[in-house]
Amino acid sequence: MGIRETLNRNPSVATGTTLAIIVIVVAFIVYSQSQSGSSAAKEPTKAFYTIDEGKHWFVDDITKLAPFDHDGKEAVRVLLFRCGSGEPFAGYLERYTPDAKKQLEALRSTPPGPGGKSPVKSPQDVAGLAAAMNAGREIKKPGDAKWISIMDLQNRPRIMQTKCPEGQNDTPAPVVP
Repeated sequence: MGIRETLNRNPSVATGTTLAIIVIVVAFIVYSQSQSGSSAAKEPTKAFYTIDEGKHWFVDDITKLAPFDHDGKEAVRVLLFRCGSGEPFAGYLERYTPDAKKQLEALRSTPPGPGGKSPVKSPQDVAGLAAAMNAGREIKKPGDAKWISIMDLQNRPRIMQTKCPEGQNDTPAPVVP
């Protein structure tokens, strides 16, 4: 007698077997989700900043809009990299233009709407926010005199492409606080 015949003759066994399989599958899915949630990369809350062209850096809240005042000096974000087991180094600096920073600060200071809804109300608000966050960002290599727009597609790769210091052939890896 085959499995099919046994299940046809004993519907309660078929139902029990089906329920057991469903419970095992659901338990496996729940267990898998709980494990992947605990090992998933968390959203960063800190970033590196510098007041001296990346020679030294400090850690602060990632939500700060650079440039900002730090001990009486202008602080900008610094993106750090490391080659192999070497010391971290400044790859490039980043800040917002005064207009973009003003726009972003205004949006942050707008209270949420009823029920905690976003203060972004219209497509124009979204477009302005996107422009401030993208076109309003400037970057430069440490020591460069001039900041360039992140939207400058001709010069952006030269600035953002980071190479290891002389004598090291590794691929630079980002460093996070």
